[in-house]
Amino acid sequence: MRTTLTLDDDVFLLLGRRQSESGETFKDLVNGLLRSVLTRKDAGVRAKPAPRVETRVFHGGTLLLGDVASTSELLALAEGEDYR
Repeated sequence: MRTTLTLDDDVFLLLGRRQSESGETFKDLVNGLLRSVLTRKDAGVRAKPAPRVETRVFHGGTLLLGDVASTSELLALAEGEDYR
């Protein structure tokens, strides 16, 4: 199967070093490393999940412009009738 993989710069350098030491093709090296990691017993163990981040809601009060469902009405309010 063919796919595109974007590597971080440090990973690319490490792979290049390993490739020059082993003499393997880049494809064989990457496939071998991925295969060895993915078939390990603990490969299914995941790292701790990232902490949950919550965003507080800001209630700004009542909208003073009226109904802003219509874009043309909003532009007319903001720029006057000459916006067209």
